[in-house]
Amino acid sequence: MKTTTLGRKPVILSENQSKVIKDKYLRDDKTAEDLFERVAHNISLSELIFHPDAEKWGVFEGVNYRAAENKTGSYHRTIFFHEGLGESSEREANFIKFVANLEKAYKNIDAAREAADLWKTGFYNMMSEFNFLPNSPTLMNAGRDLQQLSACYVLPVPDSMEGIAKALTAQSLIQKSGGGTGFSFCRVRPKGDTVKKTNGVASGAISFMKLFDKLTDVVKQGGTRRGANMGILPYWHPEIKEFITIKSQPGVLENFNISISLDDKFFKAVENNTNYDLVNPRTNKTTGTLKAREVFNSIVDSAWATGDPGIVFIDRINETNSNPTPELGQIESTNPCFAGSVRLATDRGLLTFEELFIDKAEIAVATDKRVPAIREAQAGGRTAVAVGTEMGVALKKAVPVFKTRKDWTVFTLETEHGFEVTATEDHKFFTPDGTVELKNLKPGDQVLIQSGAGAWSRNHELPPFTAENKLKARTERGEAVLPKKWSRELGELLGWLTGDGWVSAETPKGRQVPNYTVGLMYGDEEKKILAPKFRTLIKQWTGLEGSEIERNGTLAQYYKSGLYYFLNSLGVHQANGLKKGVPEALWSAPREAVLGFLSALFTADGTVNISKRIRYGSIRLANSSKKLLQEVQLLLLNEGIVSQLYLRRKAGRKLMPDSERNPKLYSFSDQYELIITRQSRARFLEEIGFLTPAKQSKAIAFETTLTRGAYRESFTTRIKSICPAGRTDVYCTTEPETHSLISAGIISGNCGEQPLLPWESCNLGSINLANYVKGGLMHGELDWERLATTVATAVRFLDNVIEINNYPLPEIEKIAKGNRKIGLGVMGWAETAVKLGVAYDSPAGLKKAEEVMKFINDKALEASEALAKERGVFQNWKGSIYDTESRNFRGIAAKPRNASRTTIAPTGTIAIAAGLQGSGIEPFFAIAYTRYNARALDAIKNNQDAEAKDTFFEVNTLFKQVAKEHGYFGLEEKNLWKKIECNHKAVRGISEIPKKIQDLFPTAHDVSVENHIKTQAAFQKHVDNAVSKTINMSTSAKVEDVKNCYLLAHKLGCKGLTVYRDGCKAQQVLNITPGTQPQTKPKKKKAPYQSFGVSSEYFQLKTGYGPLHVHINYNEHGPYQVFTNMPPLGTEISGMTSLIGILLSKYLEEGGDPIKIIKHLNSVKGDRPMGLGENRINSVAHAIAVALRSHLKRTGIIATDQEINGQEKLELWEASRTQYCPKCYSSNVSYESGCSGPTCHDCGYSECS
Repeated sequence: MKTTTLGRKPVILSENQSKVIKDKYLRDDKTAEDLFERVAHNISLSELIFHPDAEKWGVFEGVNYRAAENKTGSYHRTIFFHEGLGESSEREANFIKFVANLEKAYKNIDAAREAADLWKTGFYNMMSEFNFLPNSPTLMNAGRDLQQLSACYVLPVPDSMEGIAKALTAQSLIQKSGGGTGFSFCRVRPKGDTVKKTNGVASGAISFMKLFDKLTDVVKQGGTRRGANMGILPYWHPEIKEFITIKSQPGVLENFNISISLDDKFFKAVENNTNYDLVNPRTNKTTGTLKAREVFNSIVDSAWATGDPGIVFIDRINETNSNPTPELGQIESTNPCFAGSVRLATDRGLLTFEELFIDKAEIAVATDKRVPAIREAQAGGRTAVAVGTEMGVALKKAVPVFKTRKDWTVFTLETEHGFEVTATEDHKFFTPDGTVELKNLKPGDQVLIQSGAGAWSRNHELPPFTAENKLKARTERGEAVLPKKWSRELGELLGWLTGDGWVSAETPKGRQVPNYTVGLMYGDEEKKILAPKFRTLIKQWTGLEGSEIERNGTLAQYYKSGLYYFLNSLGVHQANGLKKGVPEALWSAPREAVLGFLSALFTADGTVNISKRIRYGSIRLANSSKKLLQEVQLLLLNEGIVSQLYLRRKAGRKLMPDSERNPKLYSFSDQYELIITRQSRARFLEEIGFLTPAKQSKAIAFETTLTRGAYRESFTTRIKSICPAGRTDVYCTTEPETHSLISAGIISGNCGEQPLLPWESCNLGSINLANYVKGGLMHGELDWERLATTVATAVRFLDNVIEINNYPLPEIEKIAKGNRKIGLGVMGWAETAVKLGVAYDSPAGLKKAEEVMKFINDKALEASEALAKERGVFQNWKGSIYDTESRNFRGIAAKPRNASRTTIAPTGTIAIAAGLQGSGIEPFFAIAYTRYNARALDAIKNNQDAEAKDTFFEVNTLFKQVAKEHGYFGLEEKNLWKKIECNHKAVRGISEIPKKIQDLFPTAHDVSVENHIKTQAAFQKHVDNAVSKTINMSTSAKVEDVKNCYLLAHKLGCKGLTVYRDGCKAQQVLNITPGTQPQTKPKKKKAPYQSFGVSSEYFQLKTGYGPLHVHINYNEHGPYQVFTNMPPLGTEISGMTSLIGILLSKYLEEGGDPIKIIKHLNSVKGDRPMGLGENRINSVAHAIAVALRSHLKRTGIIATDQEINGQEKLELWEASRTQYCPKCYSSNVSYESGCSGPTCHDCGYSECS
């Protein structure tokens, strides 16, 4: 919608500003005023969303949306538009409809228009006066169809083909809509690791990086450039050595900036010259070791040679405001884990971590259905377990169990219900209010337990058993038919033996092998119903008749060793009653066998207790073995049945009748009782029940008296104690969807929270500090009050961007609106320092930098808190670093609207658009330099001298003013500019210029490496997120200088570092020095070739468009035909490539000079260069020149490159010489703000803006 800001101010632009703004941002806008009008209007429409009358105005009419309440502090809500819309076309149409509704309300409703216009004028003036500019995507896309306003996104890359495919899809959608993407590949298994599903071998993390890199080539960005990627790999990944040097290979990861994540542990290993472990992220196992110092030196060497990789101090990021919501995941998580004996609920039953680790098979784990709601509620600050929360269990795929540590300290958590789990102190358990680490839990705290029936094994096969001796003979005679599969009856036999049975052993004299006896006991009702049943089954299975003795109304059955050996294969052992447990094989048995076991055990040792007076009924199981009852408790819980364990009688001594009915003092052990009540009692009777009618009928009769039914289970329990449990090997697994599992019946987190907060986006903007200095040049002071006002307005502007941003994916929208991170930064610090009269790299300059950034950071927090009172705190505030009741609290109690607020990002293009030379917090790139008009650039491209009338000097505005005031320091004006340009475009070292003025105007190469880092550290002290800055080094810098850089940055508290040694990047650089080449003697035109005595030579070269095939036919006179082709045929580039060959052949056939044509082919620059240094191929034409030159050398037509162009080398791409912009060909480029590509100070080209 076309709107006009009331009384809008005109925008005053320099020639360069006008050029950059027109090329980069205007498109359908006619003027800069129209540009800022469009953006201000669009961003101010967000004000309508927060208005209480938004629904009444029809803002959400016909729009798919969900309003999520946030009750932290006061009532507010967050609107989500993308949920439930699977296709990008659906999401796009939905958001277009929403924006149309906003425009309609603005146009037709006075109150709506007033709400937006209240801020629209302020937004417009802030941008039109260049006091503040948002990032380029906002300037380009706000108010246009794309409406994608974020600069960059973090995408998770999980260790699965499904997850990687999803990340690739996300990347394509993001880069299609104009955003950049960042990836952490730390979870991808290394090259050579196993892939169980295919019995294959993993290709590794780097191979997938190349896939992401290639996709960037394929997808053209919705803005004006191809996508930029950031790839991070931790130092402990097994592929780290290859990753460090990957960018030195021609054509590899050309669309990636790469960094390595380091931490204090690594630097200590470097300092002590010790080894560190390489870890397979799939298994968390150590796969080898490397010398830390050697790895560090390799990083340094590569950065010196190529500028890559950068480094990121990942622990520092994690421990500061860069991660204000640790509850959602750490940037690099620790590895919490369990003791090997703990049982994990899986699709194959309740198995221990240790046996699953030995098995190493793929598994699915049980997850509680409350977990997603708990995580979402925890993030939003609400009570997690609320009425109506869905109960139950769902199976999710998980990685095979891995051992995380050897001999590690563990603690046992015991609950009031009797559940026990042993884990490391950092393991997280789910409470009604979210996840809490074990070390932060205390007695009385609630934890969640499994809230529904889980899974049992579907494998009915019994463990292998080979009959021997008499049992074998009976089997062979057909008298015994041993079962091969599980059945309910077999489960019942095991249950009865565990409850009312025993195993005894007697070793006859002179023998080593004991004789075993299996005994079963029955009471009055049981001997009539169960004794015949088990007698028949045992006879059928083993052929044993057994013997029976009845005494005092009790029947005992006895069976010899054959039965024992069979039952022993299922986990039945000779043991005293205190050590009884569930037979081992039953943990992986199918459901019917488990239910049979429980039914028989409760029939044997269970009771039904009814109190009619208080209308209370319970089913109880008594035993002296606490271990048995705790294991039965887990079996019950996996059926959704909750029970509670009590110590009913402490151990002691008591008078009891002996066999002669005489009193005798007997010792007795602790007596425990497992009690089932509430709805679990009814579920027990329905799913398990008793094997005899008396107990079953009694319990059912009680249930029928409950007119309202039994009380519901809460599926929570309280912690009774947490005690040290010694040291042991510990294990875990990763379930990547909910990051949860059920261990020993208790809901817990797993070992693999997302390595980075997934799907986060950055919404950036920068304040032009130079506009806030009042007073005379070199004697000014900051206008703090006006700066504070702009900070507040900018915070509101960026918060509005979050609301009206059309996010490419629902996951991105959710985290962006949950954390509401913004990145308010600064630009023009170099100009500011000059105006204040403090040298950029002086102690006073460093002190002032820290002071200014602290002020902005503090005021941004104040503004965000004020906005939170109006709109609500960010949804994920609960558990954040600002929550005083959270274990993550870091000392600053606050309720801001935005989780983090400040970032110093690359500002290459917007800084030039604002009329600045000081991009971000960088020093000036030059003080005076030559600029070229279009005619001059064409001449240079053709390797010709530019005419004087087509060139002019570009001089730093502030220095020009100072020089004029000082009479150009006694020199002619143009002579001064020329002298500065010849002095590396710098003023330091020119004797005519006073030292004080020299000090105020340093260029990037004037500032020492140490002061570059000190400047970054000064700003970093008061920036929530990271600071983007490049440490510029001269071409003569040594490897040791780079090493000292990294060590100093780590020492001073930086969060990352990018170094650029002049000339180390071969990208887009040429060695062209017009007018300096000596003239070669012209050669006579050769007679046309006759085709006889033919020979041929073939070349294949890699180019940015794929492989180029060159065939050169030649005879004794030299080459006369050149055939060039590039697959795939039928494409435009393939056709043009073939045409070059045809024209070359015609030229050579007519006697053309092949040496002369090489110079022309060399001068052609393409948009997809490939390779580094002397191996660089700058275009298809250049590749043909390389092949032709090689042929001429091989056939002896030329001996040296000097014969071609009169220079020492033919190569025109030498990085240590002049560098040129890939877009406009200007030489006025610099590397700055941490960006790996050049920033052009003429056309505004930048890969990072």
